[in-house]
Amino acid sequence: MKTEIKAPNTPLITRSQETSPEPSEQKNRFIHSIRKVNILANIKNYILRKFQLNSAKHSAPALTETSLNLEKNRLAAKKIEQENIKTINYCKELTNDEKSHYLQLNQLGSAILKHPHYHDHVGFFRKSGNALECEKLILHLLAGKSLKDFFLNKDIVDIKILTSAYKKIAAHLIEKNFHSLEKIPESLHSLADAVQQKSALLKGIFTRDLISENDQKLLSEADSKLQYAFLSLEKTPLTLQLIIPLFAEITKNQLKNKMDAYNISICFAPNLVAKEPLTFASNNDSQIYLEALINHELKLQSYDV
Repeated sequence: MKTEIKAPNTPLITRSQETSPEPSEQKNRFIHSIRKVNILANIKNYILRKFQLNSAKHSAPALTETSLNLEKNRLAAKKIEQENIKTINYCKELTNDEKSHYLQLNQLGSAILKHPHYHDHVGFFRKSGNALECEKLILHLLAGKSLKDFFLNKDIVDIKILTSAYKKIAAHLIEKNFHSLEKIPESLHSLADAVQQKSALLKGIFTRDLISENDQKLLSEADSKLQYAFLSLEKTPLTLQLIIPLFAEITKNQLKNKMDAYNISICFAPNLVAKEPLTFASNNDSQIYLEALINHELKLQSYDV
């Protein structure tokens, strides 16, 4: 008797049916894949942002210091230029042509302060710029042309060309002696004598490495004499009225530019006389005069609010 084998009632499961997920499972896997991509993208963006922030932290201070210096110099130049314009306009004796020369000197001083390399320049007025370029600039300005026109179609003009031209134009104005506005004080030697007496007194004190009550009394008397000599000076020449604020501003950065009141006056003193060479004594007097004017200007500025 044959036994009949019956097939099972459950349907046969094939390989394709075994590996094919349900539609809902496919959707879940797709969503999971998208989430993984988003997570990886977020991690990448986070790393990039951290890198950019770290780079900005290292580069920002230098950029900020440079921009602050440029803005500070620009404001100082603007203030000095505006005050000098008032001083020039106050001199009613000047003709329009004469006034334009002083205004050119004033603009040149502003250009020095606003120069991109001003803050890092060492030794103002010590070294001369290219003689040919300096002469071109001087002739351009003395012809009444704008300083702005000189800068057109040029790269950055060497700051030494500006300072060299500044010295020569200042000397030209002093030599012209417009309406006695450029007369050097005749009582200048009194100031020089007072300074030299105090210097000799200080030298003796330093040599002994001891200061007595009598030394203190002598120093006080020397200071009084020096102050009286300074206040007794005749009116400051117009050119010096314009350049002293610039010199005072330059000395504020003396830690970098190495130009204190003494050094800058040594460099500029020979320009106070144009027609004949100075003797050592008179040159020394002029240097002392300039140094005193610069220090007096700094003292006045210290009271500004």
